[in-house]
Amino acid sequence: MWWAFLAGWTAFLLSLGLVGCQPQGGQGEGAGAAGSAFVHVRVGTPPPAPRATATRAAETRQRVGGIPPEVVQIILHVTTRGQPIPGSPFPIPLETGGTSVEITPNQEHRFAIEASNPRGERIFHGAETVNLPPNGVANLAIQLTAEVVRRPIQTQFVPTALGGDIVVRDPQSPVNGLRLRLFPAVLEQGLAITVTEVYNPLNVPILATQTGVIVDIEPSGTVFAAPVTLTFPYDSALVSALGIAEADLLVWRFAPALGRWQPVPNQRVDPARQVIVAQLTSLSLYTVGSAPPATPVPALQTLLFQLDVSPADDPLYRLAE
Repeated sequence: MWWAFLAGWTAFLLSLGLVGCQPQGGQGEGAGAAGSAFVHVRVGTPPPAPRATATRAAETRQRVGGIPPEVVQIILHVTTRGQPIPGSPFPIPLETGGTSVEITPNQEHRFAIEASNPRGERIFHGAETVNLPPNGVANLAIQLTAEVVRRPIQTQFVPTALGGDIVVRDPQSPVNGLRLRLFPAVLEQGLAITVTEVYNPLNVPILATQTGVIVDIEPSGTVFAAPVTLTFPYDSALVSALGIAEADLLVWRFAPALGRWQPVPNQRVDPARQVIVAQLTSLSLYTVGSAPPATPVPALQTLLFQLDVSPADDPLYRLAE
C-alpha cells in the first residue's frame, strides 16, 4: 500500500545505491569495460519476492510501494560534461522501481529525476552529482522537490432556481466523468463552480491512503442548503496495482479547520461504473482513497526510499530475465 510513502508537501527523498558490481544486461556508457562503475537505482519499497510461475505475469503489472499514485512516469537523466550519456534518459518502471546504469569512473555524472502526472506535467524533480572510482561503491540521496500544479478543468455557472450538473469532459483528465449534481434551491444565489486538478497542494497533509488525484471544487467553503451529489471516478487498474479492493474505496474531504482529511459520511462504491457516489454539504478538496491503516500515519514526514544494495541476490538486477 502506498501509505508507506510519508512525504511532506515540500519534498521527498529518492535513494540511489551506487554499487561497483556489474549487473547482468547493464546499460549506459560502456559495455562492461574493465573498471567500470555501475549505478543501481531504485525508488519505492522493494517489490515482493516472485511467486509461482503462473502468478508472475500478473505481479509484474503491480506498482512498487512508496510511489505516490498521481505519479505515472519517472525518468532518470544522466549527464557528464554537460552531455547525456548513451541511453539517457532512462525510464524507471513503476512495476519494479529500478534500473541500472553504467558510468565512466573518475568522471563527474549528474543524476536528475523527474516524476510526472498523467498529463506529462512534472510534479517532482531533483538532481545530484556523483564521481566514482573504478569499481567504486557509494550511496547518494537525491531530495526531490514537490511542484504545486493546479489545472482548472471545468467551470460552470449554476442558477439557484434550476440547479444543474457540473461534468468533467476531458479524456486526458484522471477524473474524466466526474459529476457534481446540484438540485434546485441548494444555493442562495447563482454560482460559478470550478473543478481543478491539484498536485502537491500547499499546507495540505498527505492522505496516506490516497489512490487518485486531488480535485479542488471551488469556491471552497461554499455550504449548500441541502446535500448535493458527487460522482467521483477512479482508476480500477491503478487501485488493483496498489493492492486495494474496490469495496474499500472512499471519497475523502479535506477539512481546513481541522487540518486533516475525513471520509465523506454518505457514499457508496459502484464497481460496474468505476465511480463512488457521495453526498456533499460543502465544497473543498476531495480525493479517493482506501480505508485508513490500523496505525495512523503522521501528516508531515519524510521517507528515505528503501534500497537493496546487494544486487547479487536481488532479481531486480538480473535484467536479462
